[in-house]
Amino acid sequence: MMNEPIIELENVSFSYNHESAIRDISLKFEKGSYDGIVGPNGGGKTTLLKIILGLLKPTAGRVRLFGQNIERFRDWSRIGYLPQKVMQTDVRFPVTVREVVSQGRFARAGLFRRLSASDMEAVDRSLEISGASHLKNRLISELSGGERQRVFIARALASEPEVLVLDEPATGIDVASQDKFYRFLKRLNQEFGITIIFVSHDIDILMHEASRLICINHRLVCAGSASLIFKENQNLLESLYGEHAKHIAAEHAGG
Repeated sequence: MMNEPIIELENVSFSYNHESAIRDISLKFEKGSYDGIVGPNGGGKTTLLKIILGLLKPTAGRVRLFGQNIERFRDWSRIGYLPQKVMQTDVRFPVTVREVVSQGRFARAGLFRRLSASDMEAVDRSLEISGASHLKNRLISELSGGERQRVFIARALASEPEVLVLDEPATGIDVASQDKFYRFLKRLNQEFGITIIFVSHDIDILMHEASRLICINHRLVCAGSASLIFKENQNLLESLYGEHAKHIAAEHAGG
């Protein structure tokens, strides 16, 4: 039985200065799903996310969030966002981890409203879920890459979102931290029911983590389970993503 779609894109296109970034993309994201979006650099992945998040307005097509046209949607606290290169953010300013995570609560509380005791409880709860409670009084500048990643995830979770959107979040952290991070995302999805939309150029990672693979190269190339995609579209994936896709497809077919 299929869950109801909570994000719907219908024939969506977008151009930067008359140069097409994405063309005629139609997609639905279901409640509780774990979707991985892959594609070559410059293929439109981040543009697609920014359209879903209302940061860009499509030049054609329609977007619906939780059953509402995006133009009328106001409940943005339901969607948490970890942007690309957040790990490279300048963190030298003297702010504690708890203060950073508190910033994420303003999506629900309102930008100019003082945070209440219940807001701070939500902040502490997101720190606990992210495994970062022990860091809350540390300065963000003192943390390792893997620790900062957990803090920024906690900030995204502070608004208690139903959807978590992540754009290349593993960039710049070591492999051991990445493994912990992917296990954490799976827990958010399976235990807490949070819908995950994860963008990466690394097909190998998302093939093993996501329940659905969405391949984007300015247009929607294919979408479905990794096994189905590699069986039916191997040549197409090779032409789009090169030798890396060829090796992964061969490995997957062998398994």
